[in-house]
Amino acid sequence: MNVNGTAVDALVDSIMSAIERHMKDPSDRTRRMKVVSTVGDGRYNVEVDGHSRRASAIDGRTYASGDVVWVKIPCGDWSSLLIIGKEVV
Repeated sequence: MNVNGTAVDALVDSIMSAIERHMKDPSDRTRRMKVVSTVGDGRYNVEVDGHSRRASAIDGRTYASGDVVWVKIPCGDWSSLLIIGKEVV
């Protein structure tokens, strides 16, 4: 590869590294959470790390207070939590 191509590659790598450092969370995450209460319309208050958050059920199922559920956090956006299923023991 020529010198200009190497410099461009290095610049692209540098920019991508900076973007990754400044992004809150570039990918979806899934965490276990406990249902605290029902809000209504398929929405629930869930608890994680001592904090209560609001989540929507995506599968149309209903959950009871105390159920342990799996919650998807799309791209690290804690305001858009989605309950994807109940933990089975």
